[in-house]
Amino acid sequence: MAHLSNWVGIDDHADKLTIALYVGSQKQPTKEWEVAPTESGLRQLMRWLKELKGPVHCVYEAGPCGYELYRSLINRKIDCVVAAPSLTPRKPGERIKTNRRDARKLAELHRAGMLTLICVPDRRQESVRDLLRARDDARKNVLSARHRLSKFLLRQGRRYRDGTNWGDGHWRWIRSQVMAEPCDQIVLKHYIAALEDRQDELKGLDAHVLEAAQQPDDAPWVSRLCVLRGIDTLSAMVILTELGDLRRFTSAKQLMAAVGLVPSEYSTGDKTRRFGITKTGNAHVRSRAGTGGLALPAPADAPIHYSQA
Repeated sequence: MAHLSNWVGIDDHADKLTIALYVGSQKQPTKEWEVAPTESGLRQLMRWLKELKGPVHCVYEAGPCGYELYRSLINRKIDCVVAAPSLTPRKPGERIKTNRRDARKLAELHRAGMLTLICVPDRRQESVRDLLRARDDARKNVLSARHRLSKFLLRQGRRYRDGTNWGDGHWRWIRSQVMAEPCDQIVLKHYIAALEDRQDELKGLDAHVLEAAQQPDDAPWVSRLCVLRGIDTLSAMVILTELGDLRRFTSAKQLMAAVGLVPSEYSTGDKTRRFGITKTGNAHVRSRAGTGGLALPAPADAPIHYSQA
């Protein structure tokens, strides 16, 4: 006798997991309960899911808690997928949101095949991705520190006009400035030291990114991507870690849609209105499109390698 499928929606939070179970095509959940996201709570959840009769299909939305729950379920041979929260269907008039309602909705939408699922990265891919995101945070910190220093000097009526900003000449000019007030001199030294520290931090992360790009898992694929115009080592690594296996995109249009580089449209009746790009998708890949930065030579005869997501 064939057993009905079990559809499990999980609302994942740092303090608790709220779970709703639907068996077959039932309209109401068969069971709802909560467990703590601790080792004992996860063991209890796994044991309970293993005891269910029939196939088990679990789903939860991607969020700040990461993919540890997904990996724990998959390692125990329990089917699990992760949904993209920004693309989860929502009723326009719905004004009530609770953990229990979210768990129910996820199970129902997963059963109906109406969820947009994400490609979960493996541990190494996620680790390198975090390194690249940390590097991007460091770059933003450098930019902020530059703005604070330049705007402070501008408020003092001092502006560099003898060449390109942030070159050697600009830096010699900055260090040669002497303020009339002691407090202003303290502020200048503080801003200079803060910018130098952030630049050193960025250089250190750049070195780690280049080191990661030379690892056997990614080096051949990075070398192939760098052949394309506008793609350097940093951009190639962002593409690999953020998108994973590019073979899952069946066309260029699908890839562009995944990073939000397709035009938005609002058409009704005989009126057609198109606007700028949707920006719905991976912002990290979109921000690296056509930019330069790090360059790393690679052997031209290296075979193509696809990172697995």
